[in-house]
Amino acid sequence: MADPISILIASGLTAAGVGGAATATGTVLGATFAYSATALTISQVVTAGLFLGGSLLFGAQKPPKPEAARQTFEAADAPRLAILGRARVGGNANFKAAKSNILYIVVSHCQGPVTGIEEVWINGRSVTVEADGQISSPPYGRISGTDWLSIQTKAGTSSEAAWPELVSTFPGEWTSEHRGLGVAQSLLTCRSPGLESTKHFKIYPKGEPQVELLVRGPGWFDPRINNYAWSDNGVLGILWLLTADEADGGWGLPFDQFDMDDIALEADKADELVALKSGGTEKRSRISGAFELETARGQILAEALLSTGTQILPTTDGKWTIRLIEDDPAATVTVNLPTATSVTWSAGPEAVERPNICRVNYYSPERRWDFGDIPLDGIRWATYRDEINEVGERPVDIKLAFCPSHAQAARIARRVFGLQRAPRGEVTTNLAGLLAMGHAHAMIPIPDLEETVLADLTGPRLNDDGVTLSIPFVERPTLATWTPATHEPDPPDTLPEIADGDAPGAPDFLDAVFVPKTGGAQLRVWYSSLASVGEAVYRAASPTPGPWQSMTEVKSGVNLWAYANAVDRTYNSDLRARVADSTDDPPSEWSAMTNLSNDYEALTPSAPTLASGIVDSNHQLTITTGDLSANLATIERRVNGGSWSTLESGIDVQPWAPTVRTYSPVGTPGQNVDFRVSVSGPTGLSSPTNTTTITIP
Repeated sequence: MADPISILIASGLTAAGVGGAATATGTVLGATFAYSATALTISQVVTAGLFLGGSLLFGAQKPPKPEAARQTFEAADAPRLAILGRARVGGNANFKAAKSNILYIVVSHCQGPVTGIEEVWINGRSVTVEADGQISSPPYGRISGTDWLSIQTKAGTSSEAAWPELVSTFPGEWTSEHRGLGVAQSLLTCRSPGLESTKHFKIYPKGEPQVELLVRGPGWFDPRINNYAWSDNGVLGILWLLTADEADGGWGLPFDQFDMDDIALEADKADELVALKSGGTEKRSRISGAFELETARGQILAEALLSTGTQILPTTDGKWTIRLIEDDPAATVTVNLPTATSVTWSAGPEAVERPNICRVNYYSPERRWDFGDIPLDGIRWATYRDEINEVGERPVDIKLAFCPSHAQAARIARRVFGLQRAPRGEVTTNLAGLLAMGHAHAMIPIPDLEETVLADLTGPRLNDDGVTLSIPFVERPTLATWTPATHEPDPPDTLPEIADGDAPGAPDFLDAVFVPKTGGAQLRVWYSSLASVGEAVYRAASPTPGPWQSMTEVKSGVNLWAYANAVDRTYNSDLRARVADSTDDPPSEWSAMTNLSNDYEALTPSAPTLASGIVDSNHQLTITTGDLSANLATIERRVNGGSWSTLESGIDVQPWAPTVRTYSPVGTPGQNVDFRVSVSGPTGLSSPTNTTTITIP
């Protein structure tokens, strides 16, 4: 039986395959047809008429709705979700039971296994989850005892055990057979101070808490390492869709149908860094999102190909490969005039029908992993003002359901929009045109123009007469080299987590630093707010970050600072903070996220503040530093103007926290005892010294 993709090739004719770069020559019925490497476009594989009426890719498609994926359902027939890359998901609350004033809720989120959880939201607000599952963020955290709310998660492997808390708490109702194999799940444990307590309604203002997770989906096969690993690589995502089991949302095609060496090379291209308007870089092609397993596989594949800027191609050895679509592709076949019996051509859609304004929608991290519109005002390639003034707006909506980057979306949309506006036509050939089957880009002669143009072929077909072919085409627009400064739009505004009306404003994030300590690096952050309670969090800025981790908070006047010990410095760290009026009150919005280099910076701290005196006949010295980078103190002493000698060194100091040292008295009455102190920074650079004096009574 033919494989599913081959069945979708409407012509049923053998397609020439991609091969080496060298050109070849084919002869059919005496006509010569030059060709080289060929490309079977996704229009031929998934839907006919990609550019000439194919609605799936340009506005009429129905992409999965992120807001639906993020909802928590209680219905037994709630949609099952598959994850591509990473996605924010709610789930189906399929078990709820209470005992001893504790409510237990099991939520099934998506197909497993997931390979990581990057963030947790309760009632739409991000929370910090400790290693034991306790949620320490206000208002769920407690100064002592078990926090009011906790969450445990399961990846959804094929070897999960039942939740032991439920087996022991609800015997018979939840048994060891309730394992939830293959489903990523959460168990929420909700404690209450009692309905009579005003705190209950601060903890659970909407009743039962609604949980959402930012998850990384399953590992995909990567031919570059010949193994499975998590990735959001656009090429590898398409490979997963084609080869994953049908029950998991894939096509179920065997690996031996694919040219893995070629796909490995293209995956490297997808990982190549491209410049951004912001001055940074990003990988060329990524994929992320969630889709309902009940959705037609062809629709999901088409949307994924569009979102990643890729196409599926046959190879010369009868296999399939995946290629990125270039802005300036090379023709892989030439239609010669003796072969073409007729050519019809138009300069593109009529002005009243030609799209003159481009609108782009993508899976936006800035919009809290929901669909977001890219602001294209002022981007010249997206708007034809003269045409708008003449005939009004003729918008085209390009929806990139699985594209997680505004810049990637813009790069893809510019090419697609250009093709929507481009001249097009149809060439009729004799049977020599069979050699065009399977090609994506061809040189087409246009007699009216007395020139040959580069065009995309959109589905050659054999005519009813059996001796001619019709080959629709769209002329390839000439696109300027992508220049981020002028071609890339800004991302949409970041959608904040809306704080309660009486919550304080977000804090000002002032500074952050790593300092070396015994046992590893200490991470310190400093932020400012008049609020009483702070919550600073950090995580590794790796391609696969873990959940946000809490820090130890310190309050000193308007200064709030926090630290975490033994922090892994393999990657830079992402940092953010928020505040609350008390542990019982809702928190503010988060501060803007800061990225801290994993290096120890060569910082010179400011001189410490000193105080000294005699306490119980001993000499007491108090050292205080208001510098976040101050790490270790060195204390020198001299008596009655003599020589300085080192009293202590390597003394651990913390910012805004007094360090008190007590020494046995020296000297005689009337003499001065001087103390001189400096503090060193992360790399050992010493501050200026400060001096204090005790006069012996």
